[in-house]
Amino acid sequence: MLLSKVRSWCERRQLFPEQSLVLAACSGGPDSLALVHVLQRLAGEQGFRLAVAHVDHCFRGEASAADERFVADFCRERQLSYQAVAIDVPGYLREHGGSSQDVARRLRYQWLRETASSLGASYIALGHHADDQAETFLLHLLRGAGAEGLAAMAEQEALLVRPFLQVRRREIETYCSEQGLRPRLDASNLKDKYLRNRIRHHLLPDLSAYNPEIVPALTRTADIIREEHEFVRQEALKAQAHCVLWLENSCQVKLLTYSAYHPAVQRELWRQVLEKKRGALTGICFVHVENLLKLASDGRTGTVQVLPGGWQVRKDYACLVLEPLAAAAKAPLQESRWQREVDVPSVTELPDGSCLETSWLAFEDAAGSDVLSMAWAAAEPPLVVRFRQPGDVFRPVGMGGRKKLKDYLIDAKVPQAERDQLPLLCDAQGILWVAGLRADERASGAGKQLYVRLQRDTQ
Repeated sequence: MLLSKVRSWCERRQLFPEQSLVLAACSGGPDSLALVHVLQRLAGEQGFRLAVAHVDHCFRGEASAADERFVADFCRERQLSYQAVAIDVPGYLREHGGSSQDVARRLRYQWLRETASSLGASYIALGHHADDQAETFLLHLLRGAGAEGLAAMAEQEALLVRPFLQVRRREIETYCSEQGLRPRLDASNLKDKYLRNRIRHHLLPDLSAYNPEIVPALTRTADIIREEHEFVRQEALKAQAHCVLWLENSCQVKLLTYSAYHPAVQRELWRQVLEKKRGALTGICFVHVENLLKLASDGRTGTVQVLPGGWQVRKDYACLVLEPLAAAAKAPLQESRWQREVDVPSVTELPDGSCLETSWLAFEDAAGSDVLSMAWAAAEPPLVVRFRQPGDVFRPVGMGGRKKLKDYLIDAKVPQAERDQLPLLCDAQGILWVAGLRADERASGAGKQLYVRLQRDTQ
């Protein structure tokens, strides 16, 4: 019996405690009408409160308005609190475009959540059932969805609960008949214009010829995929702590640690990273994520993968950098203009929180620091510290000749994102020290020494 099934489901999940408020979405169709009827009976048994919400999407003119009046009368007869809204989805589509079904669903759920919040509801109950679940699984399968899509709908997801998800459509229809409920019928559900309707009317009946229990089989598969995807999701969350460096406007995925994870975890990690930085996964599909996996394993340094929404992922030597396209273009130009004069002795702060310290005495506590011992006679003051500029060249000590700074940094495998932020100690003639990497030949020699230490910010 439908009532006992839903009662047992609520008890297993310990849902709907006494005095809690449940907001049930009701279109007036068989599924949602049965849902309201069942929940009202359970509310009398368990002491929770029930309210009903109806959305008119304005697709069917007077028929839509008649559905709203029907649900309003149904609730009035049963003394149920009732909320309704008309959302002009056709008008929204004319202005913004999109899929009618997807836009209607998004706007409906948005209003339901807002209404639940304003009423103080702890749950939003939806009438989706097992046949809906099987249709959703096939719909996502045909579109080429990954594990998250094939997991279909969850019985409970934050505020959303689906008490009928293990119940068949025919059980709901039988319940309506037994209880004397006369639901509204949406004529659009009969049209093969929509893919879901074609799956319902043709594909599922055809599949049932191969397996009469195809609906339970598909819902069971969705349940298994959902549980396995949740495991992968948790593993990806753990992986973030080891291989993702979060910055203000960008983030870096460290290739050495990232590459050690299973591809399933890598895919989910990228989805999490993209959602966190972009704010949503809108526009991101399977091929974008696969391209990022290929970029990590096979892409050349400097290769860029452009993503929807004005973002890009760029491959450096040791990491993949996710950044906004505009920031990627503007940041190096702004940073390259930075310059400070260096007194002797002194401590000069750098933009990233590090500092450059100069001294006539050797540093006794130089362990873990990058230190240059420079022949003072070779320098032509004033000394400055700056970032690289176009045309920079120097004579790297031990390499026997002039070299463009750009080529040196490439050969040294310095990540592209770091090249514009490397401090350069310079004098009137040019570069004396690419701090932390290589000195110019002029810095070598005997006589009075100037000691320069780069102290990096490790916070």
